[in-house]
Amino acid sequence: MHPNPAFRQEPAVANLYFAWQRGFGTLSINADPAPSLARVPFVMDQDGKVAELHLVRLNPIARAVVAPP
Repeated sequence: MHPNPAFRQEPAVANLYFAWQRGFGTLSINADPAPSLARVPFVMDQDGKVAELHLVRLNPIARAVVAPP
């Protein structure tokens, strides 16, 4: 069977390195009535387990985190 390149998995280290280099991504939450997305700048810690990010107060995701429905 020929493996489809779309489903190849990269090592976790390669993915973390890409994120450290980029420092920008998409944050998504499952909100009501539909999912919410925000593009956010972020900084990751050394082991890649914690990311600090920035959301403006008026962003619907920031409001959902502060005051859940």
